[in-house]
Amino acid sequence: MGPPGSGVAGSLYPFCEYGVGYYLGNNCVAQNVRTQGANWIAFALSGRGAACIGCSCEVGSIGVRFGWVPGFNVLTSASAVAGATTLQFSAPLPGSVVAGLIVSGWNIPDSTNIVSVNQGAGTIVISSGLSNALPSGSYVTFTVDTPAIGCVLEGLQTEAVLTAVELFNAEACLVQANVLTGVVGIPWTQEFTGATWNSGSHVVTVTTAAPHNLRPGFSNVPLLLQMNGGLSEFAPGTWRENMFTYCTYVDATHFTYLGPATNPGTFSHGNWTYPLRYSLRCRKVRDTAVISNQLVVTAAYAEVDFDYGATESPSANIHSNNVYIGNIGARSGWNPPSETKNLAAWYFAQTGVQNLMYNSAVTRPNLAGYMTFADLPGQFSDPTGVYQPGPIEGQEYNIKDGQKSGGGAAAFPDIVAGGGRGHYKVRYDGTNWRRCG
Repeated sequence: MGPPGSGVAGSLYPFCEYGVGYYLGNNCVAQNVRTQGANWIAFALSGRGAACIGCSCEVGSIGVRFGWVPGFNVLTSASAVAGATTLQFSAPLPGSVVAGLIVSGWNIPDSTNIVSVNQGAGTIVISSGLSNALPSGSYVTFTVDTPAIGCVLEGLQTEAVLTAVELFNAEACLVQANVLTGVVGIPWTQEFTGATWNSGSHVVTVTTAAPHNLRPGFSNVPLLLQMNGGLSEFAPGTWRENMFTYCTYVDATHFTYLGPATNPGTFSHGNWTYPLRYSLRCRKVRDTAVISNQLVVTAAYAEVDFDYGATESPSANIHSNNVYIGNIGARSGWNPPSETKNLAAWYFAQTGVQNLMYNSAVTRPNLAGYMTFADLPGQFSDPTGVYQPGPIEGQEYNIKDGQKSGGGAAAFPDIVAGGGRGHYKVRYDGTNWRRCG
């Protein structure tokens, strides 16, 4: 539970996964506060009217999370292996442990919830498998999913925070004028004792003296590798050609990656650590504005993740009535929502990037032109009314599969249907979707 510096990248618990620097509830304000290290979340906002203004955070797992309240802890009574979805506790479990609670702790992926509970047996089933082994006697934290309403984040600066900002459960919130930065991830590096290059396959095999903690069976895991360079130099070089190196588990002290096509020369020294992950993640987001932010985290997974919460059961990834305007991107790519109904929930203007700079996991520079006619409000079933309301006269969207109703090319202001190849801007006139651009 200590700071990331208490271990190296190969340690069993490399990241802070417990501890919140500041819980901000109803009408609370944190202003001109700096936190550094030893935090899972630096600032947690919930309730109504909380604000984090002119603050900064460095070295941690999450900078700011909207929608997070204190939970309660229960100790496991048996160990669980990597990938396990059943956790064992002393029976019977407290009555407060019920399906739907958010589960967090060592090696439990963010946005994991309880799928089912057996109170008498003392077991729970969770929505995501453990990222690594969980020993008996480990704290597991259970939290009620609680929104942040009318909360504000302004003037935040981050550095070496795995995920800068999370809209975990945000309603009518404002994220404005923040500078989210960072290049190298945490924790401290683990040294290599050797590396070999295969002249036929061009695969590099890396050896570590102590076990690394990469999970058996995992492949294409993005890591930061330093090979034959300065102690803090993670820029591409002769042994690795991109910012992030996608590695594959071999055994406890070896992993591989696809190296250069030509002989990189003699290996002298090297090390690895984890990269930063995201600038912004969006799970449950309603009536919220993200405006004029500088998102320059060198993120290995995505600059913006619009699919956060999709691994919960049922999916918690539900958005409506949001704007994303005038944000400068870090060229790490956007992760679109797997539930494409959420595309209608965002209005994008003057945002995204022209060229991707990093070889991050996702490669979309923005979500313009990603939406189809079937994703428009009113074109999909929403019996519980949780997705974007509509259709409402005046709503406008860009779609990529437009055609004139009945076939053919649409002209202004023809009624538009889906199934074609036209990239159109459409507007709802109160009865039909018509081409307007």
